[in-house]
Amino acid sequence: MKYDLIFDNVVKRYGSYELNLDLKIPKGYVTAVVGPNGSGKTTLMNLALGIIQPTSGEVEMFGENVISNESALKQHVGFVHAEDYFYPELSLEDLAQIYQDAYEGWDKKLFWHALKELEVRHVTKLGDLSTGNKKRVQAAACLAHNPDLLLLDEVFANVDLFAQKTLTKMLAKFAENEDKTIFISTNSLSDVESLIDYILVLKNGKSVLFNSKEDLMTKYVVVKFQDAKDVDVIKEAAIGFEESKFTLSAILKTKVYDALKSGLGEHSTEVPSLTDILIHVIGGKND
Repeated sequence: MKYDLIFDNVVKRYGSYELNLDLKIPKGYVTAVVGPNGSGKTTLMNLALGIIQPTSGEVEMFGENVISNESALKQHVGFVHAEDYFYPELSLEDLAQIYQDAYEGWDKKLFWHALKELEVRHVTKLGDLSTGNKKRVQAAACLAHNPDLLLLDEVFANVDLFAQKTLTKMLAKFAENEDKTIFISTNSLSDVESLIDYILVLKNGKSVLFNSKEDLMTKYVVVKFQDAKDVDVIKEAAIGFEESKFTLSAILKTKVYDALKSGLGEHSTEVPSLTDILIHVIGGKND
């Protein structure tokens, strides 16, 4: 397997906070990074873009160091920031010219077509656009030079449901090319579940899960009990669990469940959704 983005023993410290990762983002796939606020998603994106430098370790894009080759590498990258970075006094025409000057092969016609598809209203100044519309403009601009890699930080945040659906179709079409890679962060898995091939879960600056969607759906099983025996054993074995007055719902690795099921008493099982897995992994314990 080839990799477009590598975080080689990367550490980034801000005071007492530390992001610590060693991972490879596979080429030709859509990888989503999810996690609670403060888990390190935006820091990870900023490291990938060279906006910030790691305290230690190295970030590589297309086999090159991001910091020392930032300008050349960005010709092959489209990105959407979590925050608004537009100068409010600029017009859409001004913005289009800036992008065209900055990126070789940037397609102004494709930009205007994408804006139309995303129903971005024409304004005199970018400052007159809503937060959601600014995200749509960023998305249209980053697609307009046909990059090899998309880095999308909360691209669906504040975007209405209609535009989300349209943008999802655009990203799915982009991902049809096996040479194109998407790395996307989100607070809501439902925004990207239909798109993704791989999922990275961050918690407190560390990776607690990184796997393909296909493998995850078979790797875990949800086990539900009305009157569970040996609750402590179940909790110890579970990746995560939820307990109420009447029920216990645990998520187990399938191989662990297979080893324990004969002694679990009466129970039922379900195939977990990705949301099930993430709720347990992020909210519960993990190995």
